[in-house]
Amino acid sequence: MSIGLKIKQLCERDGISLAELARRLNRTRPAVYEMVEKEDVNTSILRECSTIFNIPVSYFFEEEDVCRIAEIQEKLSKAEREIESLRKENLSLRSDKGNSTRVIVELDVTPDEFIKMGLKDKVIQILNK
Repeated sequence: MSIGLKIKQLCERDGISLAELARRLNRTRPAVYEMVEKEDVNTSILRECSTIFNIPVSYFFEEEDVCRIAEIQEKLSKAEREIESLRKENLSLRSDKGNSTRVIVELDVTPDEFIKMGLKDKVIQILNK
């Protein structure tokens, strides 16, 4: 992967526009655009970029995409935390499965309606427990 492409990816990763990068490097926008497109980057600029993006200077010369690996590791870590959270929730739901749930219902009914609904016997059973 080219140095210019790596700089573009780092900008995207950190949400920095090339114009913002130019400002941070104390360079003009056209100079930074040219640097990225033509691969004409001197080591002092790479050192400044490594400070801005918090990466080692060697990143620009490595064939392996360290930035992508870090991103994948971060996503993997988040996925592992989510799996553990879901596992705990699943265990909690399984352990609660056999427990009954108490429901309290309040109804305004006349004594005649109460008897007609057949609730009298159920209330007596509950009170006798």
